[in-house]
Formats: sequence, structure tokens, C-alpha cells
Amino acid sequence: MWDIKDTSAPLHTFDDHQDNVRALIKIKDTLISASNDKTIKMWDLESLVCHTTLLDHSKWVMCLLHYDDHTFISGSADKTIRVWNFDAMTCTATLRGHTSGIWDIKRLEENRIISASSDSTIRVWNMITEACEITISAYMDVARTICVLDSKTIVFGGKKGDLTLWNIENNTKVTLKKECNVLSSVVLHK
Repeated sequence: MWDIKDTSAPLHTFDDHQDNVRALIKIKDTLISASNDKTIKMWDLESLVCHTTLLDHSKWVMCLLHYDDHTFISGSADKTIRVWNFDAMTCTATLRGHTSGIWDIKRLEENRIISASSDSTIRVWNMITEACEITISAYMDVARTICVLDSKTIVFGGKKGDLTLWNIENNTKVTLKKECNVLSSVVLHK
């Protein structure tokens, strides 16, 4: 943890994971970390202590999504998306359908999320029914990152370095110019 005004030394190092940390989110006064050690850890930001370790994933935990103040979601190399009750610190649902690891998860709109996977698909999930509503083929590219532009339009990027703009509603796409070898993040600036 760093003070951005004084970067000469860290304020604190959270050192409980046994492998690379892949994702971080904050809910209330808790930092949540996901790691290649197959765990999700919950850190109290006042005491700076890890108070909970979640062990439900069987492979690397690749991404986290802060869904709301009572729910967060994780995606893993074990091909599952897990929905967690933040207050009880328990898994309330496991979404299955991808055939390879989950690289990214974003909130699409109320009650819907979207996931990107190494299986070359993007999936739209209904959080009420816990079912996959739409599967989009990334056409032989590993889908690594998603940016939601609005409730019907996404941009995704992957291992080939292309950006693809996709209208979920009418299933149309435009692939933008290749800018790099591997695309790992897309950010929307408003």
C-alpha cells in the first residue's frame, strides 16, 4: 500500500499470498485480492490484517468484480465464475459454461455480467437465473479483457492484439486496427 504523495517507501506490504496477485478490489473497509495461489484474501484496511481466505477455486483466480456492497464475483483458470456474499464471506453461486479460464468479468447492466475467457468466447450471464444468456465467439482469439460502453455495446481485446467493438443486441462487430501483440486491458474515458 502506497501514499501517492510520498512514493519513497510503501506504507504497508500485504504478504500473505504464496504466488502472483492477479486482481484487487475494495468493498467498504476491506481490500480483496485474488492470486495464482488459488485463493481470495480479505484484508481489513484499518488493521491491515488478512481476516479471511476463500479456498473455493481449484486453479488461479484471475479476476474480481465489485458487483455491489454485498456481492463480489471472481473468475478463475478453473473455468468457473463464483458469486460471493461479502457479508457472510461465502460462495452463493457457481456459473459454469466456459471451457477454459476466465480472464475478465464486468458488469453489463443491472442483473447482468459479462465474462471473457481463454476459450475464445465472451458470455453474458443473468445474475438472477444464474444462466448464460448469450455466447459470443471471439473467432480464435483468446478474449482477455472487456470494456462495457453501454448496455448493448462492448469492446473486447485479446491475445492477437485486436480490439473488437461488438453490439450484443444485433450481434454485429467491427474489429479495430491491431495495435500490439497481446492486449490485456481496455479503459473507457468519458
